[in-house]
Amino acid sequence: MKRYLLLAGNMLAMALYTNAQDSTAFTIHGKMNPSCNNSGVIMVAGSYKPVRTTVKDGEFSVSGSLKGPGFAMIRVGDGIPADYIQVYIAGGKTVELIAGDSIKYSKVKGNEKAVEYHDLYSKLIPLQNEEVSLRNRWTAIPEASRRDEEARKISVRRRELTQKQKDLTYTFIDKHPKSTLSFYLLKMTAGMFINYGEVMPHFQKLDVTLRTSADGIDFEKKINGSRNMQAGTPAKNFESTTPEGTKLSLQEVMDKGNYTLIDFWASWCTPCRAENPTVVKAYEQFHPKGLNIISVSLDDKAEKWKAAIQKDGMPWYHVSSLIAGFKDPIAQMYGINAIPQNALVNSKGVIVAVNLRGDALLDKLEQLFAQ
Repeated sequence: MKRYLLLAGNMLAMALYTNAQDSTAFTIHGKMNPSCNNSGVIMVAGSYKPVRTTVKDGEFSVSGSLKGPGFAMIRVGDGIPADYIQVYIAGGKTVELIAGDSIKYSKVKGNEKAVEYHDLYSKLIPLQNEEVSLRNRWTAIPEASRRDEEARKISVRRRELTQKQKDLTYTFIDKHPKSTLSFYLLKMTAGMFINYGEVMPHFQKLDVTLRTSADGIDFEKKINGSRNMQAGTPAKNFESTTPEGTKLSLQEVMDKGNYTLIDFWASWCTPCRAENPTVVKAYEQFHPKGLNIISVSLDDKAEKWKAAIQKDGMPWYHVSSLIAGFKDPIAQMYGINAIPQNALVNSKGVIVAVNLRGDALLDKLEQLFAQ
């Protein structure tokens, strides 16, 4: 879930993207209720040091400079949860924030590009707030009860919220095809686990100047690399070496069951190891019904690979070329640039779903085996 929680969190983590442009000076001027007087104001923009000021007579002003367009985060006060707003900076025109008691729900005026982005941002905030609330509720549920009805409803709703955020962002991108912001929003929405069928149509709508830039060409290569990891496409067959030193192909595994999960992982990958208990649970529940798993490791040390299989209790098929990281031929065949990733393949050899993590994997398998 977390790789899809867009924008407010991810953009601040990304901080500031920059272009090969001259620095752009900017000013953000805020108006708030006088009750906010003497509250501290902090602005964070890119790698620059935070700028601090205070609200005086219901107003504040902060200035900075960026290399090209980017984002600035303004926080007022030190309350928890934080009262903040994210502002898009493009060009030197002052951004006006008209707020009441909270900066988070400001109206944005003055800078046209900032106003455009704020229209999207203001729609995302309620979705993000709901997701945070649901995440906290889900975390409070004991692990043994996380497949109960309440937990399942929360998981489904969180996935719905994630998709709504993506849909809103894609709509913005398509409406602003010439905007550099649209290009970077698309890159961030795509994330490390690019869905070719979802991302490529929006990339193709971007202006040609963005698509043919150095960053655009590089991003298109990554999108095309994910073509073999999308639902509805035939899974490409492969052969590699098992821990016992014998050869094993994907086709051999598919011939033994109704569904096959191709699981990309490595012993050194912390998120992969954290996900393994869910995969074990899926195997224990659905292997008797016809699920097989073939894990493709990106390890280069056989002893670490084998030790991790034993420690995590993974009693299914395993292969590895023991070629370091993403140079593994199977990883390159499937356009794998980050792990963990997986593809669920039916008995006809067609991928039916990709990158199912946590409850999403268990829910999908329950759905398929109930048919």
